[in-house]
Amino acid sequence: GAWMMIEVENPKGIGKAGEFSYNGKKLTYCNAIGVPYFERMPWLKTSAPETENTRLYFEYREVTKAEFNNGIFIDTSYHGICKMNIVSPSVHRYVISKIFDYH
Repeated sequence: GAWMMIEVENPKGIGKAGEFSYNGKKLTYCNAIGVPYFERMPWLKTSAPETENTRLYFEYREVTKAEFNNGIFIDTSYHGICKMNIVSPSVHRYVISKIFDYH
């Protein structure tokens, strides 16, 4: 896919709780949402890193049908074969509309 997970502290309840394994590492989350990679949201114009442990302050909105149908969460450039048995984590998907700050 072309999306990442964000563990949301506030507001509570917009995300989902769950767990999954990746490369032998068990990951647990309590209130996670899925958002497209920043490069797929050109209106953000941000240099915020897409790395673990980045604290991000942002506004979000629902994904429009047009965005979803245009594949904002799907990477169509990769045509290889995945040799891992990976199941995508279950999350609510949103789009970030504005980033206020990060550190």
